[in-house]
Amino acid sequence: MKRFISLFLIVSVLVHYSCTKKDENFEPISIIPQPVKIEPTGGTFDLNANTKLVFPEDESIRQIAGLLSGWIKIPTGFDLPPGEMGSRKNVIQLELVGNNELGTEGYEMEVTNKKIVIRANGSNGLFYGVQSLLQLLPVEIFSNKKENGISWEVPCCRITDKPRFQWRGMHMDV
Repeated sequence: MKRFISLFLIVSVLVHYSCTKKDENFEPISIIPQPVKIEPTGGTFDLNANTKLVFPEDESIRQIAGLLSGWIKIPTGFDLPPGEMGSRKNVIQLELVGNNELGTEGYEMEVTNKKIVIRANGSNGLFYGVQSLLQLLPVEIFSNKKENGISWEVPCCRITDKPRFQWRGMHMDV
């Protein structure tokens, strides 16, 4: 009798969870390679013609900011002019930090409805953070021409990523 009751309870729980309606508006955040940690926080950041790009005065970071600005300008038509450090609204901010856990190629990204902040120890980490940011935008961001009628939204989230291995490599059998 106890087995019957236990089996009945297990089947009831399984049926209950298999029949519950899932949130149809939820789209999982997909970045390749999968970051160490992704935490969706709800909402979106709206990239628009008034969005500014903020970064420290460093030549290598200026180059990364230029790449980001160029990649975004082609499909969106938005220029991303430089903004002032400390801006709190409608900015994409690249920051250098001293976080030993990230190493030289790791980054942290925080997307809120007001701003996007990418933090890293150096230019390599900022570059990889920018690559992840591009993947968060609609796929049309990779277009070679201006795309009309697209809502350039980035899902609000917190991302932490760093290489899992010190060396990158490939093995190919021929």
